[in-house]
Amino acid sequence: MRAVLLMCLIFMLFQGSVHATTTWYQPAGVITFEYSNGSNTEAEFTPLAKDRYFASLDDCNAYIASQNTLIPDGTSAPNGGNNIKQHADGLCHAVLPYQSYGWHALGDQVLRQTGRTGKSIPLDIGPFKTETSCKNAIIAQKKLPVQNGPISTQNIGYLPLAVCKYTY
Repeated sequence: MRAVLLMCLIFMLFQGSVHATTTWYQPAGVITFEYSNGSNTEAEFTPLAKDRYFASLDDCNAYIASQNTLIPDGTSAPNGGNNIKQHADGLCHAVLPYQSYGWHALGDQVLRQTGRTGKSIPLDIGPFKTETSCKNAIIAQKKLPVQNGPISTQNIGYLPLAVCKYTY
């Protein structure tokens, strides 16, 4: 009888630890690369840290800052250009562990540099515990200030288009 009671107690303790929630921080945003070849400058965009999670908000913000200065000024472009630079712009969102069920902000980040064709890159933030926190993340992303081009200093427009969807 004691063995059964002890096993039930151990099972209940294990069950509780499985359902305990931990907060992680996920960066979401964009990295802007610009290549310069004389007077011609071209921008490329890529998602910031897709599927990266950090245990602290400070670590998440430090990651974004490190991506902003990753390529030093004057670096030669691999395509024969004279210069390549990058900027990183993003926000850190408090999310559940990435294996958890929850609400995800899914959609696209639409970017357009003045005088150039726009580009769409994926957006996936989450999981969030509630639909409200997911929607708040989308609202926060819409307010994200994106820096001008790192070489050309041309304005870059940014608009996330996303919906919240519960995923299993």
